[in-house]
Amino acid sequence: MDANTITFPRNLTDDDWAILLEQIEGEACVPFLGSGFSPWQFKELIQQWAGQCGLLAGAKYDLARMAQYLRMRYFPNRPKQLIANHFKAYPPPDFADRADPYVYLAELPIRLYVTTNYDDYMYQALVARVSHDKDPRRGLAAWADGQRKARSVPFPKPSVAQPVVYHLHGYVGEPPSMVVAEDDYLAFLQSIYLEDHDDPDAQVIDPDVSEVLSTSSWLLLGYRLEDWDFRILLRVLDRVRKVNSNMHIAAQLPMDNMTAEMISYLDSFFKNREVKIFWGSVEQFLAELRRKRDR
Repeated sequence: MDANTITFPRNLTDDDWAILLEQIEGEACVPFLGSGFSPWQFKELIQQWAGQCGLLAGAKYDLARMAQYLRMRYFPNRPKQLIANHFKAYPPPDFADRADPYVYLAELPIRLYVTTNYDDYMYQALVARVSHDKDPRRGLAAWADGQRKARSVPFPKPSVAQPVVYHLHGYVGEPPSMVVAEDDYLAFLQSIYLEDHDDPDAQVIDPDVSEVLSTSSWLLLGYRLEDWDFRILLRVLDRVRKVNSNMHIAAQLPMDNMTAEMISYLDSFFKNREVKIFWGSVEQFLAELRRKRDR
């Protein structure tokens, strides 16, 4: 069935938007950037890897599964190295374009940005601001033993003047930090559940980051329910949600061949996690946010 012929649950109300704007202006909103937010995609790379592994050409494979094949065929860091090399071939977004999603998010009074993508475009957008009014810091989740023993460059408490871009699943500048293959995701999840909450230096997520997450509204931008990054992110947020009673929002793009049953499932899935859905693309959501904020 064509998604255009399906009746979607009611979108965000005026009250929802008013609360969201209040949270943003109160510096209590955290955007989460998923694969649908980034212009950097992996379809061609995945098919290339499938050919190298002797798999059926043209079949649908996800990045985590293909990276797992490469990890087993070569060595654990091989898919991370290839992704880092792949990234070098991509030109960055135009950070002088105010309509660019990264540029618009950089304008907002945000203390913390969380990304599960491997690029550093959000960081670059903050650095590139013409007004030079923000001094961003980059943080990495310490999910591997070596990262816990020596966290990456320490950063100050997140603030609007010194926002933190937190790479939950690593980034290309430090390939070993990247969560790519299925085994990486399982190791990341295991580290979350086995961390010592009484020892700040042993925690996967920096305590200052956890504090902001527990007191802010979340904006989930560019995630698909079937992706590994989103499924693992939900497990992390389920733990934080126990102490967070704020309103949260997900911009959810209708999928092809979506049925009424799938719509109902997604609506219930997010509602059980106290997340309201904006049915539309990231671009549509940000355009509406800009319109309401500029009134």
